[in-house]
Amino acid sequence: VYRAAGALEGMAARAAAALPDAERAALADALRALDDALGAALGERGADVADRLSRLHHAFHGRLMDACAGPVTRALLDALRPRLERYEWFH
Repeated sequence: VYRAAGALEGMAARAAAALPDAERAALADALRALDDALGAALGERGADVADRLSRLHHAFHGRLMDACAGPVTRALLDALRPRLERYEWFH
């Protein structure tokens, strides 16, 4: 399931290279900000850290897919998402 999702997200991410310069730069800035927030959250302590990490993780992938994935890729990822989330929850 992870390999399938990774392949689909990889296809979408490669489409980022075809975005107009300004859109690509804005996407890179947004993803960098989410990645920085994720890195900062890794050093936090508290009961809600796992939820914060999960939200940031999903926000990163969602932002990328919003910018680059077409409707079929999104539908396929949406079909995989419940299973992915179950696996993430168990791990």
